[in-house]
Amino acid sequence: MKFDGCKRVVTTEAVWNVIADAHKDGLKTFVSPSAPFGDPWGGRESGMETAYGFDGATCPTMAARSTWEVKGDGAAKREILKYEYWLYFPIKDDDE
Repeated sequence: MKFDGCKRVVTTEAVWNVIADAHKDGLKTFVSPSAPFGDPWGGRESGMETAYGFDGATCPTMAARSTWEVKGDGAAKREILKYEYWLYFPIKDDDE
């Protein structure tokens, strides 16, 4: 996900989990789009991405995405393909 005025940097699951745990009471969901049964154009890879941040922030703090392939009719057969993790940082317009 792209947010205006924010830079996204790849991080590890370990770093992401430490930050999430340390700030679990303050982090709120910014946005959480998902496509659990494939995309609207017939693609079989599905996923969910959630960005978290603090109230009043213009930029989320972190995000995670899991993707999977839908098997069969898609109702209950999911095989996780990968997890991805990011941190976000606010940037000035001239830094973009």
